[in-house]
Amino acid sequence: MDEEEYVMIRGLKTKERFYMKQGHLPTESLYDSSGSIYKYLDLSSEIIKDMTSIEGIEKLRDLEVLCLDHTLLTNIQNLEFLPNLKMISLVGNPITEISGFDKLHNLEVLNLNFCQISEIDNLDNLVNLKELHFRGNQLTKIQGLENLRNLEVLELGFNQITEISGLENQKKLKRLSFYDYEECKGNLISEITGLGNLENLEILFLDNNKIEEIKNLTNLKKLKLLFIRCNQVSEIKGLDNLSTLRELYLSSNNIHEIKALNNLNSIEILDLSDNNITEIKNLDDLTSLKYLYLNANNIEELKGINNLLKLTNLDLLENKVFKIPKIGYPKNLQTINLTSRLIPHEEIEKLKSNKLFNIWNY
Repeated sequence: MDEEEYVMIRGLKTKERFYMKQGHLPTESLYDSSGSIYKYLDLSSEIIKDMTSIEGIEKLRDLEVLCLDHTLLTNIQNLEFLPNLKMISLVGNPITEISGFDKLHNLEVLNLNFCQISEIDNLDNLVNLKELHFRGNQLTKIQGLENLRNLEVLELGFNQITEISGLENQKKLKRLSFYDYEECKGNLISEITGLGNLENLEILFLDNNKIEEIKNLTNLKKLKLLFIRCNQVSEIKGLDNLSTLRELYLSSNNIHEIKALNNLNSIEILDLSDNNITEIKNLDDLTSLKYLYLNANNIEELKGINNLLKLTNLDLLENKVFKIPKIGYPKNLQTINLTSRLIPHEEIEKLKSNKLFNIWNY
């Protein structure tokens, strides 16, 4: 195969990263003139079905990244010839069982998003794995992760998981997600459990589940981002020990009152939109708060923000606000979004002349 048949991607140095159009590799000329070895192979969207049809792949022993997304592969084989693989991506293939990874001791990233896998197993030898992606599969439980003690990222969104368990050994985990941001799908989790050992966790996604109560987060002392959107939470609680939390997202729940946030001194973003809140209150201790989202609630009066000295943006769209003070706003506040529906016409004209207010007509 001539060198012209290679399609270069992302502007990297010649042959360090390449894409093979024909679905097979040359048996000669595996090095460029400088002696560089192939490190990246992308065969995504080619119809392969069976890895035995990729001729010559066993010669690429220095390959580090292999992308086989959307290739109709049903099983994985011949990877034992690629001992230096650090990342393999198999997104969107009709793979039903996990196999073929036993010899990949150097693997750090495994992406099996949007396959047809119903059980996590046969990963025991991947002791150096740092990222494991299982979004959009058919998982019902978390299992088979006991040996993956170096795992830092675990993606499990858009499955059918009912319980958080099986994470006792994942003490290095930094990001844990039960939410698929592409399809906006979660799981079937009704209770927050099984997180007690995740002392290094920084980001937790629990969106689009069936959670009714915020609890069992006490040991997550390094948590920075917490997402519990689109659940069935009715009360803010269980956050007392999360002093490092910077962003809290509780939109689209059934919360009636702002409370129990006093210890969140580091929080910069608070999203309580699309709830049933009637009053802005109990926020004075949030001295780092910059963005406050309260749109789609039942708030009638603009108040309770005077002591939020770092607040820059306040969203009150789709509320019932009609009482608006003329003075007393934090000095750093740049934008207040309001809906004009219940504000008297003469008051709207005054507000429009104030650059602080954005008035929306819906």
